[in-house]
Amino acid sequence: MKRITCLFLLVTTLVAFNSRKGEAQIYILNEDFNTASGTTPPLEWTSRVQSGVAEDVWYFDNPGGQSIGFPIISPFPIFDAANYSNNAQAELIALESPSFDASISNYIMLEFDHIYSPGTNSLCKIQAYNGTEWFDIITYNSGVPQVTHETVDISARTGGVTNARLRFIWSGNGSGFWAFDNVRIYGALPYDAGIVSLDNPKTPFGQGSHPVKVTLKNFGYNNLTSASIHWSIDNIQQPVHNWTGSKAFGESQADIQIGTYNFQRPVLLKVWPENPNGQPDPNPYNDTISVNLSPSLCGSYTIGGVNPDFATFTEAVTVLNKAGISCPVVFKVRDGTYNEQVIINDIVGSSPENTITFESESGDSTKVMIRYDVGSSIVVNLKQAKYICFRRIGFQGYRTLAINDYSHHVTIERCYFQAYDEGILVSQGSREINISNNTIKGASYGLYIVGQSYSTNPNNIEVTNNVFTGYATKTWRVS
Repeated sequence: MKRITCLFLLVTTLVAFNSRKGEAQIYILNEDFNTASGTTPPLEWTSRVQSGVAEDVWYFDNPGGQSIGFPIISPFPIFDAANYSNNAQAELIALESPSFDASISNYIMLEFDHIYSPGTNSLCKIQAYNGTEWFDIITYNSGVPQVTHETVDISARTGGVTNARLRFIWSGNGSGFWAFDNVRIYGALPYDAGIVSLDNPKTPFGQGSHPVKVTLKNFGYNNLTSASIHWSIDNIQQPVHNWTGSKAFGESQADIQIGTYNFQRPVLLKVWPENPNGQPDPNPYNDTISVNLSPSLCGSYTIGGVNPDFATFTEAVTVLNKAGISCPVVFKVRDGTYNEQVIINDIVGSSPENTITFESESGDSTKVMIRYDVGSSIVVNLKQAKYICFRRIGFQGYRTLAINDYSHHVTIERCYFQAYDEGILVSQGSREINISNNTIKGASYGLYIVGQSYSTNPNNIEVTNNVFTGYATKTWRVS
């Protein structure tokens, strides 16, 4: 069962007390969407189709199987245009909160966790209702590739309002997704400091020593003049940084260097403040950021076998998706069967010069097999991936390889495919695809190229010297 992130799920106001100081953190709304299911939101939340088709609604069970990450845990709201609204029609969809009473304070804060893949021509934003009209609070139109905790000051539109509301709005056209969770609205305390972002190092970054910099924010309504900033690497405490300055309610200071660290491998970095203005901080919920950091990949790595750099494709691709690359990367895959499902996204740093290659170390595509036989799933799914090559790799499953979501400059050469439905699927505006010298066996369609409109039709696809054998329906299908 999904955890509840605070004391319990709120329908009415919560007050979390600090017994030593007699202070209270006043929670007005605390929603982790634990009671949502399918397309049904929690009580008093409303999914509204402002424009689009009736099927364009918020889901809470992630039907497209997007890779999200902690602390977003199912059920959670997601609008996944790429998977269930790819109909060449624009979407404008809102998820609206219940009415809440923010008259308890003039200092009102919103917190939530989210991840945003923008696709093409999308944006997402949050609006607040002040009892009379709606106002934009914050807008995102560039990607948020990892789950990020956000804290937003909504005081100007909701402070002192008895019937305030929020709505989370997706605007797009058939690609990308936005997922969020753990929505909290609360009245501010007199003393309350929090770390809101990691400013350095930023992905991609190379191995070696890097300064660690963060942004500190004052969530309390008294001026913040001092705090001790603690941090740890893999739960090992690092030297404390003592900060001094002057920040009013809602103000932040960025690029505070709290130390340096020699990054040679993936690590878990945690940063949190203590003792704002020499006082205990009664609100632990906005204190800490936790970030998995990996130096960007560069050079040659092994997958599988004895003493590999990565035991599985999943391990390698997880680091690849999060850390990016800083030079050409080659994964030498050792012989074996890899029972896993892989999604490769837009890799930071990939370019015509900095390419990504997966290739068999032995050179035999029948001895390196990545397979996934659960339902009608895709074994390897490329989503906005670019400058990537698979060479002498074996694929086995219901649908073995999908090149989706405007992926481009993808090369598939001398590979072996054994599929039940589609060997290679190319769709959703993908382009500059080279498919050569492969063996594609046993599927209903060896190669399926599909598009719904001029703007989403795949293009510039070169198919040469492939062997198609044992097909139930057709070698090719183009629709």
